[in-house]
Amino acid sequence: MKFKIRFVYKILPVLIIYGRYTLKDVFTGRSYGFIDIVDPQSNDPMLIEEHELVHSRQVYRTLFLHGIFYWAIDRYRLFAELEAYHTEIKKRGNTTDVKTSIANRLHKNYNLKYSFTEIYNYTKQYYNSH
Repeated sequence: MKFKIRFVYKILPVLIIYGRYTLKDVFTGRSYGFIDIVDPQSNDPMLIEEHELVHSRQVYRTLFLHGIFYWAIDRYRLFAELEAYHTEIKKRGNTTDVKTSIANRLHKNYNLKYSFTEIYNYTKQYYNSH
C-alpha cells in the first residue's frame, strides 16, 4: 500500500492512500476529508489526487460540514464537483469542450435531481465564470 501526506491551505494535512478501497466501479477516487483514496490504476492518478484534494479543501473550508451539505443539497453537490473537475481540467491543460463530458459524468454518476440540460447549463456557466 502506497501513501503520502499532502497539505491543503499549506498547513492542513491530507493522507493520500493509493488503492481501490471503498471505490465504486465508476469512480477512481474518493475523499473523506483528511483522507483521500486514489485508484493507482486510473489513467492519471495525479489528476485524481488533485480532484480529491479539492474536496478536502471543501471539508476544511466548511468546518467539516461538507459531507452533510454534499448529500443533503443537490446544488451544493453539483458545484462541489464542478469546482473539483475544474481544478482537475486546469491541471490537465486540455480544456477544449470538456463541458459536455463533465455534465454527462455528473448526470450519470452523482444522483442529482437535475436534467442533463440543466447540469450542462450550470457547467457551462461555471466554466465561463472561472
